[in-house]
Amino acid sequence: MEQNFLQLFNQYWQVHFAELNPSGSRLIVAVSGGVDSIVLTYVLHGLGFDFLIAHCNFHLRGEESNRDENFVKRFAESIGKEIVCIDFDTIHYAKEKKIGVEEAARELRYSWFRQLADDYKIEGKPLPILVAHHANDNIETVLMNFFRGCGIAGLHGILPVNNGIYRPLLFAKRKDIVSYALSQKLNWVEDSTNSEEKYARNFLRNSIIPELKENYPTIEDNLLANIHRFTDVEKIYNKHISLIKSLLCKKTNDTYIVDIEKLKTETSFQTILFEIFKDFGFSSNQTNELVKLLDADSGAKIESISHIVWKDRSTLIISDKETSASEDFIFEREDSIVQLTDGSKISRENIQNVATNDTVILDMEKLNFPLKIRRWKEGDVFYPKGMQGKKKLAKYFIDLKIPTPIKHQIWLVTSNEEIVWIAGYRADRRFTASDRTIHSIQLSFIK
Repeated sequence: MEQNFLQLFNQYWQVHFAELNPSGSRLIVAVSGGVDSIVLTYVLHGLGFDFLIAHCNFHLRGEESNRDENFVKRFAESIGKEIVCIDFDTIHYAKEKKIGVEEAARELRYSWFRQLADDYKIEGKPLPILVAHHANDNIETVLMNFFRGCGIAGLHGILPVNNGIYRPLLFAKRKDIVSYALSQKLNWVEDSTNSEEKYARNFLRNSIIPELKENYPTIEDNLLANIHRFTDVEKIYNKHISLIKSLLCKKTNDTYIVDIEKLKTETSFQTILFEIFKDFGFSSNQTNELVKLLDADSGAKIESISHIVWKDRSTLIISDKETSASEDFIFEREDSIVQLTDGSKISRENIQNVATNDTVILDMEKLNFPLKIRRWKEGDVFYPKGMQGKKKLAKYFIDLKIPTPIKHQIWLVTSNEEIVWIAGYRADRRFTASDRTIHSIQLSFIK
């Protein structure tokens, strides 16, 4: 049993973590005191790895939580390893964040692990974090994802490496880990809440899966095999989705434009629609709204937490809320450059007597400093250079066929609330320099 387990461990390690080796890597190993983390730590110690032990006390089980901490401290001392412990008020955190206790513990745990990895970094690189999830954890995770509702990504289960978290025991079932621990005469502690079925994972582990095994004895092996297949299928799926995205979705400055007609010709276009828009904070529950938006009138929009998508003729235009948000900037008389929120700039340049859409030469005597730089708003009017009379900006944008989300990203330079220049488009003739101008200033719009 010992040799077989270690052989499988080494094989799995070489496939997924070959870059980590005893001679050149220091690790952080998360140890709760349960059999899984004790076995992981014991094996790594036997292989000669340099690591420190990290233990979280969530104070959810009274004296049992303190018992676990003391046990892990004694275990660390017995193998001569440094240990770092932390105490969490998990209940308070859960109430404060309005989340469940399990989710709160997970957030606290991984946030601290990453902080620890950064604190102990070597040559600027955070230490790898190792946790003891095993094959049964993987099965439970996939079933929970499936029952809750998920895309194909939810069916690949727990990945061996993800965001600096390494999971070397995913190859092993819990019964194999326990057998190995017994063969090595290892001690561990049991979490009494593992038998409480108020937690979804425990309910699956203790009731649902055993019941299923009565009728499907090989269900665990079948699910593990399917997890590997789903992982491969997801890679193929993602490759195809990336190709379709590149054909349908084009980036222009700070916006993304989706061709509606091309989208509608795709097989399962609703799935593709979701895959495109999930990257912009839209949930699966908004997919039906997005489908309706395809046939809505121009100007219709839907918002996610971070983005806005607008219908504009035959396209959907996606823009960042922060980029579209209204924010004013001040350009003082002595300023040489002003940095705007979307990364663009209004810059003072040497006079070259050449005016373009991105450059304007203004009469200093007609300006009242400081100038204000702001976004367009309803009711704005200006006197376009080269044209007669005045014009509403809304009408000007329509004439230029500027999509709604784009016009909300256009910057205006104003003096006493009068528009001086639509940056990147046209100046107001009342403020531009002429042959009679004595003092002038040249501004450029840098995207």
